[in-house]
Parts: sequence; structure tokens; C-alpha cells
Amino acid sequence: LPGSNGHLLRYRPGEEHVQDLGRALPGETVMWDVDTGPNGEVFGATYPGCRVFSYSDKDGFVDVGRGPLVRSENYVRCLAYHAGSGLIYAGVGSHAHLIELDPRTGQKRELLADKVRGEEAVYSMSIIPDAKSGDRLLAWVTNANQTLVYNLKTAQVERRIPTAGVKSATKSPGDERVFYCNDDSLMSIDLD
Repeated sequence: LPGSNGHLLRYRPGEEHVQDLGRALPGETVMWDVDTGPNGEVFGATYPGCRVFSYSDKDGFVDVGRGPLVRSENYVRCLAYHAGSGLIYAGVGSHAHLIELDPRTGQKRELLADKVRGEEAVYSMSIIPDAKSGDRLLAWVTNANQTLVYNLKTAQVERRIPTAGVKSATKSPGDERVFYCNDDSLMSIDLD
């Protein structure tokens, strides 16, 4: 769980208390988002250093971005771990960036600079698995109020969905529909 003051919290079902695992990285005061990786590893997004960390019981906290994802920015607002590639996708603001990060090497690559330039933030994202057509990254871009559907296999933006603010999305277990909330409505779309 992202906690206050840059601390990571852990709750194990059945336990009586939440465990404070400590400050993720020195100087980071806010943790915006977390996602799970392999073997119990957790990845997190921070402010004000625009950083991404991992946590495991074995290694503790590690700065997997090896410094700021974007030097001139403060916020990593969201992130998503892609199990198929082992890569992390991170949304940055106050000036929008979408960064692909290899947590093993610290290598960073800017994605979609021409699609998010001039926007405030890539504010939230979800990865939707699709073995047939390619996994999709749904990234909500503020100001433009649209969700970009980025195919991780083809490296193309397939569409822009007008949205007031998609915080999360999930694929139906029974068919190809993806469900997401748009403002006060539950929506679905078949991405194929």
C-alpha cells in the first residue's frame, strides 16, 4: 500500500496490523502508485524526485530507475508492471511523459512524446492482456481527457478514447470486453 510520508505499508490478510516497511527512497515524501512484480516484488512511484523503486523482503528498497525518470519533473503519478516483458511503464507529470523502464538495467525510453506533449500528466494506467492482438497499455492523459490505447506488441497508439478520468481498467474473464469507469458511468469496449 502506498503510505504517507513516502513510506510503503504492507497488510497481510488475517494479520491484525499494517506493517510500515519504511521510506522507499531518501528524500521522497509521497508515494503515488504501486504495482506488483514477480516473486512478491513491489514497484512504486514517487514525488518529488520523479523516481521508481522496487521492494522485496530479500533486497529491501532499490532505486530501479537509478535517479529521476525525467530530470526536469517531480511526479511519477502512475506505473504498471508488464509481466510479459518485465518492463515498467511510468506516467509522469507536471509535464506529461510516458516512460518505459527496464528495472533490471535502469534503461529508460520515452514513449509517445508527440502524443502527450503539452499535457499535464499521464495520470493513471492499466495493462490489458491480449495474447491474440497484443497486450494494451491504457494511459489516461489529463487536460486532453482521453485514454490512449497503446499496443505493446506493435508499439502503436490504436485509438484515443474520450474520458473524464480512467483510474483503472480490467478485462472481462468471459469475453474480449474491457471495463472502465468514465466519470460516473461504467463503460466497456472491445479493443479488437
